[in-house]
Amino acid sequence: MPPPTRHWGLATLLFVPATLVAQGDGREMELHLGRWYNGNRADVYEFRTSSRLGGQFTHGFAAAVLVHDSLGRRRAFYGLGYELQGWRGRATLGPYALAGLDLGLSTDTSTQELAALWSIGGGLEWRPISWFAIGSEVRYRLEDRGPRGFWRPRS
Repeated sequence: MPPPTRHWGLATLLFVPATLVAQGDGREMELHLGRWYNGNRADVYEFRTSSRLGGQFTHGFAAAVLVHDSLGRRRAFYGLGYELQGWRGRATLGPYALAGLDLGLSTDTSTQELAALWSIGGGLEWRPISWFAIGSEVRYRLEDRGPRGFWRPRS
């Protein structure tokens, strides 16, 4: 049986964020707040930027913090990453897809390891005015701690 620190493997992020979007020079800045429901209910804080890549695609950088603090056992991930989004347009109401990779530090009360946080998902965004949006996102996340590789998450 793996130690409790390994239980963050596969998870679905039901991400119901307050998505604030500010535009300047074609670049958007977003703040996402949510919860990672994989049995531990980690709080998720993300700051993202995005700009047009071409066609229906945007891309940008992200800073992510996931914190789970339960019964004195603090577990967290702090990372920076890259994200690719598709079909996220300027429509008043519309769906989109996204995929990303964050690299950072995964901590526990006893260990700290370099980690990669892979994610794929989609969302629905409502833009009542061009510079403000509110949305909901669902993501599938996989945290890869240490050098074993995301293709072998149980080894």
